[in-house]
Amino acid sequence: MSAWLGCVAILAPSAAEAQSLDVVVDGALGSGVLLGAGDDGTAVGRTPTYLELEAGFIFDRDTSIEYTLGAVAQLEDTPGIGFTPQIKLLRPFGQITGFVSAGVPVFVFPFTRFGLEAGGGAFYPVIEDRFAVEAQLQIDAFFGGSDLPADTTVLMFNLGLGGRIWF
Repeated sequence: MSAWLGCVAILAPSAAEAQSLDVVVDGALGSGVLLGAGDDGTAVGRTPTYLELEAGFIFDRDTSIEYTLGAVAQLEDTPGIGFTPQIKLLRPFGQITGFVSAGVPVFVFPFTRFGLEAGGGAFYPVIEDRFAVEAQLQIDAFFGGSDLPADTTVLMFNLGLGGRIWF
Protein backbone atom coordinates (compact mmCIF):
# COMPACT_ATOMS: atom_id res chain seq x y z
CA MET A 1 0.00 0.00 0.00
CA SER A 2 2.76 2.49 0.87
CA ALA A 3 4.53 1.80 -2.46
CA TRP A 4 1.28 2.55 -4.32
CA LEU A 5 0.84 5.83 -2.39
CA GLY A 6 4.45 6.77 -3.17
CA CYS A 7 3.85 6.23 -6.92
CA VAL A 8 0.67 8.30 -6.80
CA ALA A 9 2.50 11.10 -4.97
CA ILE A 10 5.26 11.16 -7.59
CA LEU A 11 3.01 10.96 -10.64
CA ALA A 12 0.09 13.08 -9.46
CA PRO A 13 -0.08 16.53 -11.04
CA SER A 14 0.82 19.37 -8.74
CA ALA A 15 0.23 23.09 -9.00
CA ALA A 16 3.11 24.77 -10.82
CA GLU A 17 3.91 28.42 -10.44
CA ALA A 18 4.88 30.36 -13.56
CA GLN A 19 8.19 32.14 -13.62
CA SER A 20 7.82 35.92 -13.58
CA LEU A 21 9.83 38.32 -15.73
CA ASP A 22 10.41 42.01 -15.12
CA VAL A 23 12.21 44.24 -17.63
CA VAL A 24 14.24 47.41 -17.09
CA VAL A 25 15.90 49.62 -19.71
CA ASP A 26 19.07 51.58 -19.02
CA GLY A 27 20.50 54.27 -21.25
CA ALA A 28 23.77 56.14 -20.84
CA LEU A 29 26.00 58.57 -22.72
CA GLY A 30 29.66 58.53 -21.82
CA SER A 31 33.35 58.79 -22.55
CA GLY A 32 36.59 58.29 -20.71
CA VAL A 33 40.28 57.49 -21.03
CA LEU A 34 41.83 55.05 -23.50
CA LEU A 35 45.22 53.36 -23.01
CA GLY A 36 46.90 51.37 -25.77
CA ALA A 37 50.18 50.55 -27.39
CA GLY A 38 51.54 53.07 -29.87
CA ASP A 39 54.68 53.43 -31.96
CA ASP A 40 56.41 55.28 -29.12
CA GLY A 41 55.13 53.14 -26.22
CA THR A 42 51.86 53.60 -24.40
CA ALA A 43 49.33 55.90 -26.05
CA VAL A 44 46.80 57.79 -23.94
CA GLY A 45 43.71 59.45 -25.34
CA ARG A 46 40.05 60.17 -24.83
CA THR A 47 37.61 57.34 -25.46
CA PRO A 48 35.19 58.16 -28.28
CA THR A 49 31.77 59.23 -26.97
CA TYR A 50 29.34 56.34 -26.83
CA LEU A 51 25.62 55.77 -26.38
CA GLU A 52 24.56 52.58 -24.63
CA LEU A 53 21.08 51.06 -24.28
CA GLU A 54 20.57 47.95 -22.16
CA ALA A 55 17.59 45.70 -21.54
CA GLY A 56 17.78 44.04 -18.13
CA PHE A 57 15.80 40.91 -17.34
CA ILE A 58 14.81 40.10 -13.74
CA PHE A 59 13.40 36.63 -13.07
CA ASP A 60 11.04 35.75 -10.21
CA ARG A 61 11.29 39.23 -8.69
CA ASP A 62 14.90 38.55 -7.63
CA THR A 63 16.13 42.14 -7.84
CA SER A 64 19.62 41.19 -6.68
CA ILE A 65 20.63 39.91 -10.15
CA GLU A 66 19.92 41.06 -13.71
CA TYR A 67 20.76 39.44 -17.02
CA THR A 68 21.26 42.21 -19.56
CA LEU A 69 21.84 42.63 -23.25
CA GLY A 70 23.18 46.00 -24.26
CA ALA A 71 23.62 47.73 -27.59
CA VAL A 72 26.39 50.30 -27.89
CA ALA A 73 27.06 52.91 -30.56
CA GLN A 74 30.45 54.58 -30.79
CA LEU A 75 29.58 58.11 -31.93
CA GLU A 76 33.00 59.64 -32.68
CA ASP A 77 36.10 58.78 -34.73
CA THR A 78 34.97 55.71 -36.68
CA PRO A 79 31.32 55.23 -35.67
CA GLY A 80 30.65 51.63 -34.68
CA ILE A 81 27.88 49.35 -33.46
CA GLY A 82 28.23 46.57 -30.92
CA PHE A 83 26.53 44.61 -28.17
CA THR A 84 27.39 43.51 -24.64
CA PRO A 85 25.80 40.59 -22.79
CA GLN A 86 26.24 41.18 -19.03
CA ILE A 87 25.35 40.02 -15.57
CA LYS A 88 24.65 42.70 -12.95
CA LEU A 89 24.57 42.13 -9.21
CA LEU A 90 22.55 44.81 -7.39
CA ARG A 91 22.30 45.85 -3.76
CA PRO A 92 20.20 48.62 -2.24
CA PHE A 93 21.78 51.16 0.13
CA GLY A 94 18.79 53.15 1.34
CA GLN A 95 17.26 54.87 -1.69
CA ILE A 96 20.38 54.36 -3.83
CA THR A 97 20.96 50.99 -5.46
CA GLY A 98 24.53 50.07 -6.29
CA PHE A 99 25.63 47.46 -8.79
CA VAL A 100 28.64 45.63 -10.15
CA SER A 101 28.68 44.06 -13.60
CA ALA A 102 30.70 41.78 -15.83
CA GLY A 103 30.27 41.35 -19.56
CA VAL A 104 31.69 40.58 -22.98
CA PRO A 105 31.66 43.64 -25.30
CA VAL A 106 31.67 42.87 -29.02
CA PHE A 107 31.73 45.45 -31.82
CA VAL A 108 30.44 44.10 -35.12
CA PHE A 109 30.17 46.99 -37.61
CA PRO A 110 32.11 48.48 -39.44
CA PHE A 111 35.02 46.95 -37.52
CA THR A 112 35.24 44.02 -35.14
CA ARG A 113 36.54 44.25 -31.59
CA PHE A 114 35.96 42.03 -28.58
CA GLY A 115 37.09 41.83 -24.98
CA LEU A 116 35.99 41.76 -21.36
CA GLU A 117 34.21 44.38 -19.28
CA ALA A 118 33.87 44.99 -15.55
CA GLY A 119 31.94 47.86 -14.08
CA GLY A 120 29.92 49.34 -11.31
CA GLY A 121 27.63 52.18 -10.56
CA ALA A 122 24.49 53.33 -8.86
CA PHE A 123 21.04 54.62 -9.63
CA TYR A 124 18.76 56.90 -7.65
CA PRO A 125 14.99 56.77 -8.21
CA VAL A 126 13.44 60.07 -9.25
CA ILE A 127 9.98 58.61 -9.87
CA GLU A 128 9.41 55.62 -7.57
CA ASP A 129 9.53 52.29 -9.47
CA ARG A 130 9.41 54.11 -12.84
CA PHE A 131 12.53 56.23 -13.51
CA ALA A 132 15.99 56.65 -11.96
CA VAL A 133 19.14 58.60 -12.79
CA GLU A 134 22.21 56.43 -13.19
CA ALA A 135 26.00 56.79 -13.12
CA GLN A 136 28.34 53.99 -14.10
CA LEU A 137 32.06 53.32 -14.42
CA GLN A 138 33.16 50.67 -16.91
CA ILE A 139 36.59 49.19 -17.52
CA ASP A 140 36.96 47.47 -20.89
CA ALA A 141 39.91 45.41 -22.07
CA PHE A 142 39.78 44.78 -25.82
CA PHE A 143 42.26 42.15 -26.94
CA GLY A 144 41.05 41.13 -30.40
CA GLY A 145 39.51 42.55 -33.52
CA SER A 146 40.08 43.95 -36.98
CA ASP A 147 41.08 47.44 -35.78
CA LEU A 148 43.65 46.34 -33.18
CA PRO A 149 47.28 45.60 -34.04
CA ALA A 150 48.45 42.05 -33.26
CA ASP A 151 49.44 41.39 -29.63
CA THR A 152 47.83 44.64 -28.47
CA THR A 153 45.33 45.20 -25.70
CA VAL A 154 43.39 48.44 -25.46
CA LEU A 155 42.08 49.51 -22.04
CA MET A 156 39.18 51.92 -21.66
CA PHE A 157 38.03 53.57 -18.44
CA ASN A 158 34.60 55.09 -19.14
CA LEU A 159 32.11 57.09 -17.12
CA GLY A 160 28.51 57.04 -18.31
CA LEU A 161 25.55 59.11 -17.14
CA GLY A 162 21.96 58.29 -17.95
CA GLY A 163 18.74 56.81 -16.68
CA ARG A 164 16.77 53.67 -15.95
CA ILE A 165 13.13 52.89 -16.72
CA TRP A 166 11.17 50.10 -15.05
CA PHE A 167 8.38 48.35 -16.95
